[in-house]
Amino acid sequence: MGTVPGMTSTAETGGSQKTVRVAVAVPLDRSFDYNRHGLGPLPRGSIVSVPFGPRQLNGVVLGPGDGTVPATTLKPVTAVAPLPPLPPNFVDFLERVASWTMAPIGGVVKMALSGGKKKVTSRWPTSSHKAPHNNSDDMPGNR
Repeated sequence: MGTVPGMTSTAETGGSQKTVRVAVAVPLDRSFDYNRHGLGPLPRGSIVSVPFGPRQLNGVVLGPGDGTVPATTLKPVTAVAPLPPLPPNFVDFLERVASWTMAPIGGVVKMALSGGKKKVTSRWPTSSHKAPHNNSDDMPGNR
């Protein structure tokens, strides 16, 4: 799979084996550890692309990995968005929203990263379907 255009690929960077904790933009109530795989420092709030099952998804770095799984067995972060990291107080806010509303952190991150751009499907009739004619003379008691 390819990386997101404009993101730095792991092939373009070199070396170390450290981990980061990433809130992946899926509605799950946990974050996942990934290998930085030579991408250099990834501060809290960095927007990254990571493998998640068969897909590549975006996520937000929450901090260093917990270290319980060796970095060599973790999947690598595949790309970093060419943007400054989200401000730490905004990442704190995302975590508070998830906690306060009991929403999965991944769902809150997905909402924050989407920028409100979501395909909206309407259940209302389109112009090809006409709404019933509302004639007050047809109402009971008006005849």
